[in-house]
Amino acid sequence: MSPQISKNPRSEPLSAKVKDGKLIIEIGIATLSSLFESSDLNRIFDEEKQDFYSEWKVSNSELFAADVLASIVKEDETGGNAITDLLDYGMEQAVAFSEAITEQNNV
Repeated sequence: MSPQISKNPRSEPLSAKVKDGKLIIEIGIATLSSLFESSDLNRIFDEEKQDFYSEWKVSNSELFAADVLASIVKEDETGGNAITDLLDYGMEQAVAFSEAITEQNNV
């Protein structure tokens, strides 16, 4: 019997798929924290040292992920949010490039 390799869901990479009738976008919370820590949002240029440094370190990945989620689902004045903006963009691209879209002739 071969040993089971356990996957740590906290470290899963960003992925997107259509599965079981759902569009699923997911990322492990440790991966999310790591992405932020190495992102341009966290890279500050030190003029004196002529080098970049990270200003922030995520100390609680679960809380950070909850804060990110709260930010992306927060509705703006039109009732939209970052998720609906992402879906709108994806649907616009699908209309332009997908073979699954057919034009209705409503003359």
